[in-house]
Amino acid sequence: MASPLMLPRPSFRLWSVTRPPCDHPLPTCETRIETWAELNRRKPSPHRRQSTALAPPLLKSPRYQPASSISQKCAGGCLSELFFSDRAHSHQLVQALLPLLLPARPSTFSAAPPSLSSPRRFCFPVPSKKLFAEGGGVAAKRCSPGSPLDIPFFSFAPGATSPFSSALRAGRRRRLQRQRAEGCFLPGAPPMAVKVLLFLLFFFSFFLFASARPAAGARGQLLLRRRRLRVPTTLEGPFGPETRRFDPSLRRGSDDLPMDHPRLAKRVPSPFPEQIALSVSSPTSMWVSWVTGDAQMGSGVTPLDPSSVGSEVWYGTESGQYPFCQRGTATVYSQLYPFEGLLNYTSAIIHHVRLQGLDPGKRYYYRCGDSSLLALSEEHVFETPPSGPSMYPRRIAVVGDLGLTSNSTATIDHLAKNDPSMILMVGDLSYANQYRTTGGKGAPCFSCSFPDAPIRETYQPRWDGWGRFMEPITSRVPMMVIEGNHEIEAQVGGQTFKSYLARFAVPSVESGSNSNFYYSFDAGGIHFIMLGAYVDYNRTGAQYAWLKKDLCQVDRQSTPWLVASWHPPWYNSYSSHYQEFECMRQEMEELLYQHGVDIVFSGHVHAYERMNRVYNYTLDPCGPVYITVGDGGNIEKVDVDHADDPGKCPSEGDNHPEFGGVCHMNFSSGPAKGLFCWRQQPEWSAYRESSFGHGILEVINSTYALWTWHRNQDVYKGNGGGDQIYIVRQPERCLAGVRTTVVPQDR
Repeated sequence: MASPLMLPRPSFRLWSVTRPPCDHPLPTCETRIETWAELNRRKPSPHRRQSTALAPPLLKSPRYQPASSISQKCAGGCLSELFFSDRAHSHQLVQALLPLLLPARPSTFSAAPPSLSSPRRFCFPVPSKKLFAEGGGVAAKRCSPGSPLDIPFFSFAPGATSPFSSALRAGRRRRLQRQRAEGCFLPGAPPMAVKVLLFLLFFFSFFLFASARPAAGARGQLLLRRRRLRVPTTLEGPFGPETRRFDPSLRRGSDDLPMDHPRLAKRVPSPFPEQIALSVSSPTSMWVSWVTGDAQMGSGVTPLDPSSVGSEVWYGTESGQYPFCQRGTATVYSQLYPFEGLLNYTSAIIHHVRLQGLDPGKRYYYRCGDSSLLALSEEHVFETPPSGPSMYPRRIAVVGDLGLTSNSTATIDHLAKNDPSMILMVGDLSYANQYRTTGGKGAPCFSCSFPDAPIRETYQPRWDGWGRFMEPITSRVPMMVIEGNHEIEAQVGGQTFKSYLARFAVPSVESGSNSNFYYSFDAGGIHFIMLGAYVDYNRTGAQYAWLKKDLCQVDRQSTPWLVASWHPPWYNSYSSHYQEFECMRQEMEELLYQHGVDIVFSGHVHAYERMNRVYNYTLDPCGPVYITVGDGGNIEKVDVDHADDPGKCPSEGDNHPEFGGVCHMNFSSGPAKGLFCWRQQPEWSAYRESSFGHGILEVINSTYALWTWHRNQDVYKGNGGGDQIYIVRQPERCLAGVRTTVVPQDR
């Protein structure tokens, strides 16, 4: 059975107010219900004893303090008005909850729809009690004889257990007994009325367990997906295919930002660090990378001396205090074009320092640079990943094919507002290979000026601009990258990926791969596997051997979730890159399926698509959920054509991969039997939409994770998430033949 799911947003507090029957006249009264913030400000009364808080400690955090309050006006003892301040979702939830309480009194509802100016009027069938629901946190009232009884009440995701589970029942029973002894248990109420109240609370819990949906996102607002109150789960799948076409009111793409744009231009003198970026090494270590000096462009360039500047990181757990220092390495790289008219590039000095011996889940303040030159960066802060099977990163942002356009800016700004604790960048980063070596504003190199050159040009300063563009977020949030086809950047002599290999530090040694093209790492209860699609992936190769060993070593007790990522998608219903990496799928899919991979993230296709659980093109409840998020905003524009659209099916000679062979196949079964393309959206494609955006993964416990895809335009159009679903694991069903415990190893 799935683990209990306790979510702080939105939560409800139920309380009881003793009143005479509805037909008994009462003077007009007004009672203000206090929020958590008000309770915290109010000093304890010496005449009252502080009750044990019934709310879990998580809900006491200032992060979840509600912004709303409720005023109750009583008139005639029967009608009541609820006034909600700024939590619009409270109306929808109250609207859904009250009919359960009033099955025989529907006429007592106001005809007006709920809004800030039109309160609900209602009368409860139990004459001696009224129940009210407040959106926000759960408050623990002070306890004294004659005071109302407060019982916390939480929203539960579909498939989770009731709040009155055995894990919570014992503690609550003790608290209720203590309150009863203190005279706080509904004065004057008979025991049967108490039982009725508890029955109503249990009935409420079951209702929210089946239909309430917690809010996601930095603002904590309730997101309605396609006008439904409840977020679906993968347990309800497979879902009927859904397509949202490109919004014609939007532009399919935009030009790249020029190099003199404020977000791309250099902002510090040469000795000082810039392009600062973090990446996870392990729960107790973190990579810090940065650049110093000036890159050079020309026909004849001399590389800088990496040893001329120190690589130091000073850090500590308090702002302004840096008692610890660790040193690392530095390097430079060159992109050479020995052809007339083409310019060479040699990089500035790139530094990498690994901070070790850190505490998991702790905040650290740091400065990097060279203290001997008095050239240290400003103070930055990061938080190490949590450790242990019950702890997870707060939010994981997933984005691919980013580039440096106005759409890229919208994506990163939107992503930053969602406050992630980690970023997965699934390939195709700067798009420096879209330019001639001479650069220029908006001069993409789709058809270069030098057709006789045997290799494609790049403009490497775009990499420096990309590092500056990302620094505001990567200097505080670790970013884990994997290579895409735009990082190949071939040189004479067969050299490739020089910029990618030099600029990014990844836990390759820590994970035993010894290759920056593929590696793995842990973050709390999640094991991440990053695979390389542009190096050998055959079953006889080094990557496959490493992958098999890594999967066998995963302890599904300490890391229940297994998330994989690589650049080109295996399952894709768009015309662009259709079946392009079928060879890689045929080599690796079986191994990943056998070990119960839960989610796979890819990019490459410049659109969004989420699949039903699938294995070998067949719907399978134990297959991974494949998600394509190659819609970061790059200059190549959003993809809008689907392979099942009339006249849009590519030929089997199209979509050749830039690495590996061609394994295009016709389907052997199902509605597309004997065909290369389906005639309608494939059954394994659950939802697809042509729009720029990014995704947020929030792992809640060992079986539930909330996935939300955000469109860029949702920021200014006021929409919620573009696609949202609970991804639910079924380890008892899908991991029966997988070893789930291993000898602990140092990752």
